[in-house]
Amino acid sequence: MVAAIVEGLRVRPPTRVYLTGGDSAGWALDEELKMVRDSLTTLSRVEFSRLDNCEVVHCLNPLMLRELNTAALAGKRIVCHVPGDPLWFVFFDR
Repeated sequence: MVAAIVEGLRVRPPTRVYLTGGDSAGWALDEELKMVRDSLTTLSRVEFSRLDNCEVVHCLNPLMLRELNTAALAGKRIVCHVPGDPLWFVFFDR
């Protein structure tokens, strides 16, 4: 009976994720990037990839998301952390 259930399962390849958003300052964003990477590494359904080959872009900072090539983001699912007050990012002009 177990074999029949296993045969009926559809095996999907891992989801390809591009993880970005550290700032190389060795502090908060870099530590958060490490924690997210470590957490995602425990999932067998996640595989890290380059931006051009991913299905999901996971960015730790909306300001850094704006720096990515918009054409490369087309059609991808985007996960973006908003640390602190989200309205600050809405009204921030860089």
